[in-house]
Amino acid sequence: MVVAQETASGRAAPRWIAVGIAVAMIALVTVGWSLVNALVPGRTALTAGEELALGGDGTTRAVLVLPDDGWEADVAASHPDRSYRLHRGPLVLDVERPGEAGDESPGTDLRWEGTRRVLLSQDPSTRVGEPSPVVSADGTEGLAADVNRARGPGTVVLLPSPDGGYAVRMLLQGTDGGPGTGPEDLARMITFSEEAEHG
Repeated sequence: MVVAQETASGRAAPRWIAVGIAVAMIALVTVGWSLVNALVPGRTALTAGEELALGGDGTTRAVLVLPDDGWEADVAASHPDRSYRLHRGPLVLDVERPGEAGDESPGTDLRWEGTRRVLLSQDPSTRVGEPSPVVSADGTEGLAADVNRARGPGTVVLLPSPDGGYAVRMLLQGTDGGPGTGPEDLARMITFSEEAEHG
């Protein structure tokens, strides 16, 4: 009888050890992910007047200038000198400089059609309204339209650079029809200037 009890308790010990190891591994993974999340920020707060470089083509350069506080940059989805994903409450603003046009710069109408195709390829449910003119902070003319996507209503803005070598595309989503940043406000967040001015 004593031998049977010793054998049963001997078999139970390895089970408890296995359960203890499994619990320790789960705790280690949970703590590890928390540390990684703390060390690698998901979003960085931005301040009014902060400039986010969008690059250029050697002649002109584009910069996004934030008009007010409250925006945050999504670190993982942003690529300085090329594209940014910004958040402000329910708003999500994607700003990017698509690839250069090459020797033959397409006109604004062709670029607008390309923008429509890109939006449709990202989300086939996208509906883009009729474009209307907008002007950037430096006076560069572009186009803007209302957009409706699976994520809800928004605005798309396209601003070709003054020399036509590239463009800046902005997509604001999450407006839900309420007051917010309008197409003209978005366009004024972009400034084109000569490359030499940026050193």
